[in-house]
Amino acid sequence: MKVMEKELEQLKLVNKDLSRQAKDKSVAIEKEKHWHATVSRLQPKCEILEEENEKLRVSFYKRFFLVKFFFVELRLTRSGRYISIP
Repeated sequence: MKVMEKELEQLKLVNKDLSRQAKDKSVAIEKEKHWHATVSRLQPKCEILEEENEKLRVSFYKRFFLVKFFFVELRLTRSGRYISIP
């Protein structure tokens, strides 16, 4: 009888441990589902922001080089070395 009681106690401990592991796995699965849902929700917004960023970057460089060109032109004009191209 004592042997059976010990086995029963061991089985209860194993059952308790397996229940904890199952709960941990369940929580991990729910967190992963939540993470995938968050990524799916944010991905389109991220793509839109990346496109906008690229447009702004191109616009910035166009303006930057235009300003740089005007400064060079101004410097050449002030130095008297500016040659107008008809």
